[in-house]
Formats: sequence, C-alpha cells, structure tokens
Amino acid sequence: MKEKHLDIVRHVLDHQLLDSNYVECGKVDDVELEGGPGELKVTAIITGPGATADRLPGLLRSLAQKVFSRHVTRVPWQEVAVITSEIKLRSRAENLGLDEADKKLAGWLGKLPGAE
Repeated sequence: MKEKHLDIVRHVLDHQLLDSNYVECGKVDDVELEGGPGELKVTAIITGPGATADRLPGLLRSLAQKVFSRHVTRVPWQEVAVITSEIKLRSRAENLGLDEADKKLAGWLGKLPGAE
C-alpha cells in the first residue's frame, strides 16, 4: 500500500482560504503540527495578521504587529474540505472567527462622517 503524503509548503502554505460559501477569508500563514519524526500530522491552519507578522524579521515584525495587530486564528485541520490551488473549508468564515478583520473595518468605516 502506498503511503499518502502532503507537501505542506507547496499545497497549503500561503494559499487562499475559502469558506463553505466560497468567500475568501484569509491565507494560510502557518500550520500546526504534532507528533515526532516520521509521524507528523497537521492539526490546524494558522491565519491572521499576527501569524503573518511572525514570519517577518525582528524590526519589521514589531512594526507589523503594532500596525496590523497580533490577532491569530487557529482553524482545526478537520475543517479543510478540499485542497486545490485554494483551501476550501467546511464552515462559514464567521463560524471559524475568520471575519474579525471585516468586523474591525466595518467599525472604523462606521465612525466616518456621513457613514450610516
């Protein structure tokens, strides 16, 4: 029997996330693994501005965290439905906490003069 392997770097990292309604809801910034050598399993997708900032070198990391936030969202691997050039999830973005940036932006826009 042939073993199944997934090239995380090629097929998952930096790919667009789509919720169950095909709405773009972020990119895969990191993955969470458990196990040891030869037995690693992906347990979650990590996304959000805090996860993106963690990939930057020191000074840029600090600046990005101050400007964009440190918010990170963990999406359980069981939520992944299909992996193609995009990562399709089983649930809606708001059910997974992937709509935080939208909520924040709506709050800021709602405070602008003339906004209703």
